[in-house]
Amino acid sequence: RPIHSLSVLLTYQISSEPWFFHLVHLFYFFAAVSLVFIFIKLLTKDILFAFFTGLLFLTNPINTEIVNWVSGIPELTFTIFTLLILIFHIQYRESGSTKKLLLVYLFYFLALFAKEPAAFLPLIVLCLDILFFRLKIRDLFKLKELKRYVLFAVPLIIYSFMRYIVLGVGAQFGEFTLAERIHTAITLFAYYIGKLLYPYPLALYPPFEISSNFKSFPFFLSFITTLIFVGALFFFIKKQKNILAFSFIWFAVFLSPVLIVIGGYWQYRPFERYLFIPGIALAIILGYVCSRAFVYSRGTRYVVALLLLFIIGGSWLIVFPRNKDWRDSEALITKTLQQNPNVHLIRRELGEIYFQKGEFEKAKVEFEYLIEKAPHWKDITMAYKGLGDY
Repeated sequence: RPIHSLSVLLTYQISSEPWFFHLVHLFYFFAAVSLVFIFIKLLTKDILFAFFTGLLFLTNPINTEIVNWVSGIPELTFTIFTLLILIFHIQYRESGSTKKLLLVYLFYFLALFAKEPAAFLPLIVLCLDILFFRLKIRDLFKLKELKRYVLFAVPLIIYSFMRYIVLGVGAQFGEFTLAERIHTAITLFAYYIGKLLYPYPLALYPPFEISSNFKSFPFFLSFITTLIFVGALFFFIKKQKNILAFSFIWFAVFLSPVLIVIGGYWQYRPFERYLFIPGIALAIILGYVCSRAFVYSRGTRYVVALLLLFIIGGSWLIVFPRNKDWRDSEALITKTLQQNPNVHLIRRELGEIYFQKGEFEKAKVEFEYLIEKAPHWKDITMAYKGLGDY
């Protein structure tokens, strides 16, 4: 992810102070929110709809985990480049300008360097063409359209070659059975939907267990949620509610890399940062509802105003205390272990923090806890090392 490294390097040239890195992060977030507004305005030609969408994306508490985490640059820059791709693609479709099309490919290349799931972006462009620019499936086999989509392969091949040179071949997918992968993918999908609708409490490492029990009630609930999602998508397509159908597709496409690459320690964890760009889908849906209700009648305007006050106020009640959890490593790790005491990696880090501060007895407690409770943890030698240092 060279964009991440480049951003940190350039920021450091200006200032090495932590506040400046956070300021740059806020700038990225402001850029992403602004581009959401511009994208919806270009797509729908409805400034009220665009305003509500931007506002609701801005205030979603789930964004706290990315905006506070200064290493969350990949999510923010990936979102920025994604929106720039779609904005210039719309302008290309409306004007036929070759310059706009070249900018689409340029930002696709940069998006790949920001975060790997950018490889899925041509799917979003295709959905945009089909739903809003009346592109038929058969048109894709015409040389003119086919050439435009094939050209996405050029930056992808260049990126893949460069990635191969640096990282080689292979990925860690973990030793999970097919049943566990299917069960986890469906359960995670429903979890993310629920977390987007009700983002409380925010957590760095939410508890989650791998399972293959298809008869459990949580899986049944997750399966029903997934079916409702798919049913709603087809309903909106059939009723030609294109913006709503597009938002559902957006959510599924941008979440799919997380669900497909299930494995290892990190991939199956339901990290809330993964909801940053998929969260735009919820903002579009709520923005659509609010904008339609706002122009319907004077009474519904008051309802929309009250709803927005409720959303913004509720978001603030979640976000402000959570900001305090991110004030330093010790505060964040302590809060995380209160929510999920089985995050062994975090507990070891807490032991190291105590040790570096000279609070050796506190460090000893954390290392001994790991040795007693997690003797088969893959990095348990680090706990023994910590205890040896003590």
